[in-house]
Amino acid sequence: MLHPCLAAAVRGGVGAASAVRLPRRGLTAPATLAFEPFKAHVRRDMMAAMKARQSAEAQLLKALVADLTYAEKAGQAAAAASAAPLLQQAIKRRRESAAAYAANGRADLAEKEEREAALLGAYLPAPLATDALEALIRSVGSTNMGAIMKHPDIVSAVADGRVDRKVLSQVAKRLLAA
Repeated sequence: MLHPCLAAAVRGGVGAASAVRLPRRGLTAPATLAFEPFKAHVRRDMMAAMKARQSAEAQLLKALVADLTYAEKAGQAAAAASAAPLLQQAIKRRRESAAAYAANGRADLAEKEEREAALLGAYLPAPLATDALEALIRSVGSTNMGAIMKHPDIVSAVADGRVDRKVLSQVAKRLLAA
């Protein structure tokens, strides 16, 4: 059974998961997305879900731990200072699956995938507001898209999982065109 806070986020839609506040018992939001502490945090949450007999959450977190372990063994953990890209990739996979299920009339499976995406989305930090993102892009002071995307502040925001590259690109193009 999905936690009531997360169930409300799923009913609220795809973007509502970022506003989820997890309770002290059970699943909690991580303090950092640095690879090793994040992996340990997910393991603790997995154990808490197993003890609470929340099999769906435990299964999802087991899969996330497996993804993190695979990335670690493949050498991706050393290259990435943050687990945010792996987490974003897992969320994206689930949202694409949900869209495919919905398109094929499988609302039950689409709902399951959306729940999983919301649960994983609760681990990401709150995304930057559009105003803050525009201010960050303006602070770069460049009229070149390549320079904006390579600026250290922009790169760190993307690496921390606070900004999606697609949203960043759209906002930057809109600001450069104006």
